[in-house]
Amino acid sequence: QGGDEASCPIDKQKFPVAKVFQDRKEQRKILSLAVKCTNQEELQDGEFRPSWYQFRTCDWMGELRSYKDHLRKCPYEKVQCDNDCGKTVERRALADHLWSFCARRTVSCQHCTAELEQREMQTHLRICLRLPLLCQLDCGVKVEREDMAYHMSESGTCPNTLLSCLFKYAGCPAKVTRIHCTCTFIDGQLMGLLEVAGS
Repeated sequence: QGGDEASCPIDKQKFPVAKVFQDRKEQRKILSLAVKCTNQEELQDGEFRPSWYQFRTCDWMGELRSYKDHLRKCPYEKVQCDNDCGKTVERRALADHLWSFCARRTVSCQHCTAELEQREMQTHLRICLRLPLLCQLDCGVKVEREDMAYHMSESGTCPNTLLSCLFKYAGCPAKVTRIHCTCTFIDGQLMGLLEVAGS
C-alpha cells in the first residue's frame, strides 16, 4: 500500500488509488439493511442456568444506520462503571451496581458516620474510634474503641479490672478484680493516715 497503488484485501491484486471512490448508492443500500441488536444476557464464569431458562435479549430491530445510536441507549449494552471501579455491567444494571455493589460507592460508617468508599470500609473499621468492641478483659460488655482504655482503668467500670488494695499505702501489694473488691468505703481520715504512713 505504498505510493499511488493499493492492494485488494480479497484477491491481493494491485490497483491505482486514484480510481477508488466512495459509492454512495451502495452505502445507502448497506445502511438501509435491516439488522437486530446482538446484545443478550450472557452467563458469567461458572454460572449455570437450567435448559428451560429463557435468556433475556434486546429485541430492537432497525436499519444499520441507526444501530450505533441504539447501542448508546441499549439496556443490554455493556458499559463501564461511572465510578471507575473497573467493572463492566449491562446498562440496565448500572444503577443497581452503583447503589449496591460498586466497591467505589460512597457509604457512611454506621458507627461514626465518616463518609468513605465501600472498598475502604474494612480498613476504616480497624481504626474507627466509635466501633463497639467486646471488653478486652472479658467482662462481656461492648465498649466503643475510644472508651476502652477508660473502661478497663481503675476509674472505669469493668468488673474484671485489677485494683490495688486500698491499703497499698500501708505496704499491701495485693490486687483484686473490681467485682471481688469488698471494701466499698473507707473513712477519709483513715485513708489520710494510711497515705502518711506509706510516704
